[in-house]
Amino acid sequence: MSQICLTTACAPWFALPDLVPRLKQAGYDGIEVGLNDRKWDPAKSPDFWGNNQAMLDWSQAQDEAAQLRQVLDQHGLPCAAIASYVQTDDIDRIAVAVEVARILGCEFIRVRVPWYGPGCDYRSLLEQARTTYRDLAQISQETGVDSLIEIHDNSICPTASAAMRVLEGLDPSLVGVIFDPGNYAREGFESLPMVIDLLGPYLRHVHVKNGRVAMSETTNSKGIRSEGPNCDLADGLIDWPQLITWLQGAGYDGWYSLENFRGLESPDRRLQEDANWLRTQLTQATEAV
Repeated sequence: MSQICLTTACAPWFALPDLVPRLKQAGYDGIEVGLNDRKWDPAKSPDFWGNNQAMLDWSQAQDEAAQLRQVLDQHGLPCAAIASYVQTDDIDRIAVAVEVARILGCEFIRVRVPWYGPGCDYRSLLEQARTTYRDLAQISQETGVDSLIEIHDNSICPTASAAMRVLEGLDPSLVGVIFDPGNYAREGFESLPMVIDLLGPYLRHVHVKNGRVAMSETTNSKGIRSEGPNCDLADGLIDWPQLITWLQGAGYDGWYSLENFRGLESPDRRLQEDANWLRTQLTQATEAV
């Protein structure tokens, strides 16, 4: 059966050494470790983006990674990915993320392509991303750590087609794509079977959340009256058993990484329920093949 992990951004309640045994107990096969400017104040309530301790901090990332590696080895839990919050124009931090991945025995890091908004020059941003990813392919050859684009709304790669404009011609064993259907449901939706076909060997990792589009009273920065709220795993536009069936049919055997940004109450129960839900989707998809 396919392996499941958790992206630590969606578990703000626990420091990473405390989160690892909880994931092991809940039945996860691995962990996708966040790497960011950690924001944590124990006097405040946990929050996914504003107050989250489940991150390695840039300022001491390598030391913290070495300590985390000991905890992971103790519990037999591998690091599936480094979810770094680094952009293509920050070469120094990319180098840190690569070193963190090597310490944790991880195959790849996320390197984000530029965000896009009114007044941006798409062509120059595309050229910057292309240039950086060509350099990253070379870094992968030298270090064994690959770099992946996450398909993400509000970026220059909200679709598989846009991501391939950056990566076309590069070796898919050195660079690739994180497919996040929840992001897809908010912007840039393409046929899911076509996405899988188009990405082919570049499809290296899958984030598991759900999303939907709702009408808004106001016009957003894209010039449309819609918004993309987070929703419960089973409540959005994505039919996960069907999508998993297509992924398995195409030979995808990588990680499924949970990213549930809903509900901050009952942390241990949430971790367990999400793992159970994803296991059920994978089982249903396998039985349907």
